Amino acid sequence: MASLGRLRRLAERRLSTRHWTGGVAPFAILLFALSAASLNFGEQMAKFPLLGDAGYPDSYILFDIQHFQRTGVIYRDLSQPPSLPSLYSPMLYVLLALPGLLLPTENPFVGPRVIVFAAYLLCVVVTASIAHAIIPLRSTWLWGILLGSSITCMIFWILQLRSDFLGILFELLAIRLLLRRSRWATLIAGVCAGLALQFKITMIAALAAGILWLFLKGNWHLLLLFVLAGVTTFGGLYLFFSFR
Repeated sequence: MASLGRLRRLAERRLSTRHWTGGVAPFAILLFALSAASLNFGEQMAKFPLLGDAGYPDSYILFDIQHFQRTGVIYRDLSQPPSLPSLYSPMLYVLLALPGLLLPTENPFVGPRVIVFAAYLLCVVVTASIAHAIIPLRSTWLWGILLGSSITCMIFWILQLRSDFLGILFELLAIRLLLRRSRWATLIAGVCAGLALQFKITMIAALAAGILWLFLKGNWHLLLLFVLAGVTTFGGLYLFFSFR
């Protein structure tokens, strides 16, 4: 009987400990996510007013953006100095040139930084939306946004004038739309997958994943629609830019 009583008390202590840790764990994760997200956003706010690079290679990209603003030509003649080629696909320069054309500011870095920072924030929101579509709980939105914005290894990339977050945004949108499983959503998903390639030609993940997903589902009509939308958007816009 004494042994049975000890076992019962041990089991009760374990249940009490499990209940306590089960309540503390979400709070600890929440505190960590809030701290990391605050660090991320604080770092970006400190970099926003800089009259210089927030990260490599901002000045190099800005040079090509301003060249496009002046001339309407995206890619420079490499026979003329500086002879270094442009780094990214054409849509990056077109989009980041818009603030300087519409609302020029004293600091030419600010407008493009607003665009790339907005792309980062939208990446976090769309990621949370994908998580909610897979795990349809009300708390999924909160945890998705908190965890997505607390990835501190991206702290030095967020404000850089690069195509990464812009391309990733359209890739994530393509994946989110494919989860809706409708004809119109699949069509727009294909367009988004094609647009991602307009920012960086190596961003084929969404197009490849969408093709594989629809192939495994055996939905041949949606597969054809997705491929046609993606290839047409990709090829059509590059053809248009090639004439410029």
